[in-house]
Amino acid sequence: MSNIEFVFVKDQQEMGITVANRFDAFMRAAKAKPNIVLPTGNTPLPFYAELVRRYQEEGKGYLNNFIYQALDEHLDMEKNDPRSFKAWLGRALLDPLNLPDKCRNTFNCHAKDVQKEIVRMREILQNMGAIDLAVLGHGEDCHVGFNMPNSGGFDDGVREDYLSATTRQASRGYNADTKDLSFERGLTLGGGDLRKAKETWLLANKPEALRQIIQEPYSIARPASYLQQQPDTVIFATEDCRQALAM
Repeated sequence: MSNIEFVFVKDQQEMGITVANRFDAFMRAAKAKPNIVLPTGNTPLPFYAELVRRYQEEGKGYLNNFIYQALDEHLDMEKNDPRSFKAWLGRALLDPLNLPDKCRNTFNCHAKDVQKEIVRMREILQNMGAIDLAVLGHGEDCHVGFNMPNSGGFDDGVREDYLSATTRQASRGYNADTKDLSFERGLTLGGGDLRKAKETWLLANKPEALRQIIQEPYSIARPASYLQQQPDTVIFATEDCRQALAM
């Protein structure tokens, strides 16, 4: 696929450094404050740790010169729940980078009027302009953000979705409180929002899921398969993914 650049690494630690190098170059080349989507999860943690190290130890102040746009968020949480994606990414990256609150566009995890929250975020996206860079992960079931298989279209804007059992289980794996994470619904950027990104990076370490995303037919059964037709896409993947793709 001519629109996709593949970058293979031996493990997640090497991926973290490789993606950080690319991000460093992206930020140095940026002519204005870019709008950037960033994911939660275990996969990007080495990348975030390397960015924080470069910012704090090497004084690379330009690494925080961006507008963060949240990819997704749980609903039905309390306002300051530490398990929210807003809190999680704050701890992992945004707080150590000293990113100002005014540069963080986040979903309201305790929104009582969900449709009003959807309209609010759609207006933010419209006012901020295009997403310059979308950094994404993907699930074992090929979901991206909280766009679950067969639950929405590739042209959707910000939307509510009900989370699959595998997605809820995955969230338990990297939250501080693993005993209770029964939240069944969330808000997410839709396929239409993600397709407008000028540049897209996928961090992949799930071989069979990546094979389906790239080699199975383009379908909402595999939401991340939109990348098959997404311009300016880079996939950073571990060596076991290369073997699954037979590349």
